[in-house]
Amino acid sequence: MKAATIATAAFVAAMTPALAWAGPWLHDAGNGYLELGTTFFSADDGVRDGVATGLAYRSVTVGTYAEIGLPGHLQLTLAAPWVAATHTSASGVVYRNRSLGDTRLALDFAPTRRLPFAVGVEVKAPLYRDPFEQSSADGIDDDVFDPVKFPSVGSNGWDVTPRVQLGHSFYPVPMWTQIELGYRVSGCQEHGSPCRDYRDGALVSGSIGGFVWRQHLALEGYAKAFVPVQAETARKAPTEQFVYVRGKVTGGDLPGLPDLAITLGVGGIVHAVGTERGRDVSVSLSYRF
Repeated sequence: MKAATIATAAFVAAMTPALAWAGPWLHDAGNGYLELGTTFFSADDGVRDGVATGLAYRSVTVGTYAEIGLPGHLQLTLAAPWVAATHTSASGVVYRNRSLGDTRLALDFAPTRRLPFAVGVEVKAPLYRDPFEQSSADGIDDDVFDPVKFPSVGSNGWDVTPRVQLGHSFYPVPMWTQIELGYRVSGCQEHGSPCRDYRDGALVSGSIGGFVWRQHLALEGYAKAFVPVQAETARKAPTEQFVYVRGKVTGGDLPGLPDLAITLGVGGIVHAVGTERGRDVSVSLSYRF
């Protein structure tokens, strides 16, 4: 059993560049993962604070994602995106929003290294630039400023999500799968909106992937869904429901560059209530250390 556990751990370490994140396979202290990427997202009908705007939505996101292993079977994760988004009317009027997006910080703990199991908590902070400030900078008359027409650069609220992550390696078959179960507790909407909490709900995600050419090329499928479990009230604002799916291909483990990898992804929100239903294309460069 010990030999099998060591072999599985070695396989997971080798496949790390093919993963968007380590999931339940936490890094050893001092080791980690760094990713820089960009994503283009488009939707035919933009949504602001749960209300359809009738404006075409486009966004380009440039972000960094980092994991670092800590002593005591702990791991710290940071995701920090910058978003340039637009709403465009049928007559060609363009409303722009350029700001930091939903910044996320998470701390996970693996009770044992023998099993791919981790528990943790993630905090999401809406570090947005106020659209009203941008209206003046962009030459829009404050008397006719309508914040609803300005595109969102995130989900417009503070979140705290306790979570559990589980994984499985099919070693010696070069495949893996993982699942994450969380409960999102939502806070107040972004600055400038009436202070109403979004509804709490269940957040579920999972992936399955494997190498198709040695350890140089990997394919992975991913899905994520959020379902609110609280009823809407005067205090609890409408919140999104969504199902997102994505496929990606990762190339890495090149001669002389064993720790670098490049990933191409195509995804989309296939079911949406209170948020945009759209599609995205992404590319990222990652480094394992």
